Amino acid sequence: MPERAADHVVQGPRIGQTCLRSTPEAAAAELAAQLEQPGLGLVLLFLGDIESPERFCTEFSARLRGASVLGVSAAAEIGPQGYLQHSVAGVSFRRNDLPFAFGVLESLSTANLRKIHHFTSALIDDLRMRSPAMTPANSFALMMIEGTSERIAHAFHDGLDGLRLIGGTASTAQADGQTRLFVDGRLVRDAAALIVASTGLPFRIFKAQHYSAGDPPLVVTGAIPEQRIVTELNGLPAAREYARAIGLDPAAICTDVFATRPLICRLGNNSFIRSIRFAAPEGALTFFCSVEEGTVLRPAVRKGMTESLSDTFADIRASLGEPSVTLGFDCVLRRTEMIATGSARKIERILMRMKMVGFSTFGEQYCGMHINQTMTGITFGKPNPR
Repeated sequence: MPERAADHVVQGPRIGQTCLRSTPEAAAAELAAQLEQPGLGLVLLFLGDIESPERFCTEFSARLRGASVLGVSAAAEIGPQGYLQHSVAGVSFRRNDLPFAFGVLESLSTANLRKIHHFTSALIDDLRMRSPAMTPANSFALMMIEGTSERIAHAFHDGLDGLRLIGGTASTAQADGQTRLFVDGRLVRDAAALIVASTGLPFRIFKAQHYSAGDPPLVVTGAIPEQRIVTELNGLPAAREYARAIGLDPAAICTDVFATRPLICRLGNNSFIRSIRFAAPEGALTFFCSVEEGTVLRPAVRKGMTESLSDTFADIRASLGEPSVTLGFDCVLRRTEMIATGSARKIERILMRMKMVGFSTFGEQYCGMHINQTMTGITFGKPNPR
């Protein structure tokens, strides 16, 4: 029998994006048509400021019955049409390409470590049943969370038996500041979704930032971590000492300064950005993440974001070849900086070449750490032809 041309079609992840402004039902139909494929298993959605996201997710999930659908609200969305707002971007995976286990942990504010570890361990056991050949080398974990993530990210990571964890915190551009998480068309609150997956696709997990650690060191000598407040640096009022370290008068520090002059802490061979949200009148600094007493922070030295991303992705392509898809979780402050510096279009083209789908987050996760002003993600290479 002659071979059919379809027998040589290489399957793999599919990506899509809709900017329809008509109705949620029409937008859901358009995106579902882009993402539908045989053997569909997992779909991730990144929902911008659109009309009735609840109706959109309900309609979308109904059109792709049998797939697990996870949606998260986004301040901006990354997809094949670009780095946009007021759109929905998405990616779909076949079950054969990405065996996975998926769970939702609700009532996060009251969840204790025992409950979280039990939840995580159950997902790992489920994945081992689905993919007996799973190892930390061919597997990973992905989290999406609606709310504060530090404690949950740490607890998830501790229970993942060596799997590397990445993800993003739900964000929004809406005036009400309301973030959302959707699971199979259902809106969930005070919740985190965790996916553990094993794959035969080649992949690389990455962390991209365009800041490095400078001098002088700033030791956190007073802090209220649960409120993300630092009261003292080097034994002095935090705002005053921060201003001294970056060479400014304390009266001159403001939101624009914080956006371009974050602080960095080092853990082993890695550095992680700690972004400042605002300064209180009494001299304390409130951060976008918790900072413990004893942490050594350093002023950040900025490099070019465009050049930094180009170098990161050139290295990934040298390792994997051209990507089939990249999941990207990009701090909302980075997009603000792109626009302010006029580099948004150049960076958008870089992301589109990487076939990135993702969103601007209110916090990124990387191996159990909640961080700021960073892009985390995972790039998948192309599947082998069958």
